[in-house]
Amino acid sequence: MQFEHNQFDNLLDDEVVEVVNTETQEEIIEPALNSTEGEEEEPSTSEGEPGETEEENDLDAFSTFLKNRGIRDGKTIIYENEETGETEEVDFETLSKEEQLSILESLTDPGLSEDEIETINLLRKTNSSFQDIIAYYQQQAIDEYKAKNSGQETYTVDSYSDDELYLADQKAKFPEMTEEELKIELDVAKSNEDLFKKKVDLIRKQYKEQEENHIKEQEEAEKKQQEAYQNMFVDTLNGFNYISLDYKDPKSDSLILEEKDKNRIYDYVFKQTPEGMTKFVEDLSKPEVIVELAWYRLFGKDAISDISNYWKEELKKTRKSTSVKPKSNVTVKKDTKPQSQQGTSLSSKWDELL
Repeated sequence: MQFEHNQFDNLLDDEVVEVVNTETQEEIIEPALNSTEGEEEEPSTSEGEPGETEEENDLDAFSTFLKNRGIRDGKTIIYENEETGETEEVDFETLSKEEQLSILESLTDPGLSEDEIETINLLRKTNSSFQDIIAYYQQQAIDEYKAKNSGQETYTVDSYSDDELYLADQKAKFPEMTEEELKIELDVAKSNEDLFKKKVDLIRKQYKEQEENHIKEQEEAEKKQQEAYQNMFVDTLNGFNYISLDYKDPKSDSLILEEKDKNRIYDYVFKQTPEGMTKFVEDLSKPEVIVELAWYRLFGKDAISDISNYWKEELKKTRKSTSVKPKSNVTVKKDTKPQSQQGTSLSSKWDELL
């Protein structure tokens, strides 16, 4: 979009009543109201170009440049004094070099950002309009949507034109051929359009089959790798039967894992949600879960061990305080007969431990 910089110049000039003859495009100045009817105005003549006043002819190129950009008569700067609030005038030539440069930069600055300038340059370079760019991205979005929802397989080879595919195939088959020789071969092949089209279709079909086989091989390899990992995980899970309450003490009690606990662990790692992800993978995207898992991995065993040892000490203190009995002078005869072995209780186990 182009703007005429002098479209507001007439707002600064004195009011003149002018009538333009639309047929001849000649300027006719009407006589003033106090003129007599018999008087005739002498036509004004100018040695300059048509449409220029005598004042404009006297201006040099720089002053004309300034006037075309809103500077009255090409040299007078009108501004508002910030202190007094009054409108003042100053001659451009009386300003300092820095002030003149600042004014010239403000007059020539289009007021565009770097991105906007790059966009305009791109439109000029491609000879396009904003509507063309919008239509391009709209069509691109439509094509991507169709490709995702059409249910048809897409192939890398489809991104090649017939000429590109033929040249790529020839280069793969004959790597010794130069670029010039390949272009000659292409021209020869295209001399018969029907035969060339048939050749390209067969070449495209071959490459599609290669892509399909490669995709199947990748899927099979990934499937086998996943199955091997799951089998290794199951073997490890089956051997994970207890969690020691004090890993530093081999004789420490442990928490026993039941089968339902193991099944929940397996489902957490491998069972997919309706979104196609496992709960484990979904949780790994949460920073707070990563922090929690890292804490258990680094400090979990020590924390459980310290808690267990704390309660052992507390229980030991409690049992010692309750085991003190008053002294007695009565002698009790001990029964030396062998006693039958009794079952072991949890309390007796703690007694043995303490």
